[in-house]
Order: sequence, then C-alpha cells, then structure tokens
Amino acid sequence: PRLLRQLDRYEDYFADEPAKSEFIRVPMPAQLLPSRKYSDCWVYIYNGDVSGKQRILSGDYVRYRRARRKWSGRSADSQSAFLSFRA
Repeated sequence: PRLLRQLDRYEDYFADEPAKSEFIRVPMPAQLLPSRKYSDCWVYIYNGDVSGKQRILSGDYVRYRRARRKWSGRSADSQSAFLSFRA
C-alpha cells in the first residue's frame, strides 16, 4: 500500500473525504494481454464536472494530445478533455 498512498497523493485522492478529492479511486476489472484473463485493478476517475469538455472516445489520452498538438499548433496542455471507460 505504500505505492498506492503515493499515487493517492499524486491524484489528490483522500480516502476519508472523497468529496474533496480531485480524483476518486475505484476498483475496476482489467483484461490482461496476451492471456485475456481479467484481474482487478485500481482506477482514478476525475471527480469534477466534465460538462462542455470533449470526450476522448478512444480512451488514449497520449494519442489525443499528440493529435491536438498537430492539428492546432498549440500546446495540448491547453486543451480540455476527458476520458471515458467502459465498465
């Protein structure tokens, strides 16, 4: 749990006060490759309002940032977007 506590601090997650957290940590199944077996993992989900933000359908934030940088010529950090995951 030491690593998990470090990640919680990085993501501004407070287990005892989730409403004050920027992200919340939830368990979610993940499919492992190449075995295709499922295992439980922890996922951080943004705890704020995403109204008016662009949805990243692919779930690949890095690819989204690279594409935005190429299209706009602006820093991708200035773009607002959010990821969505299928549960």
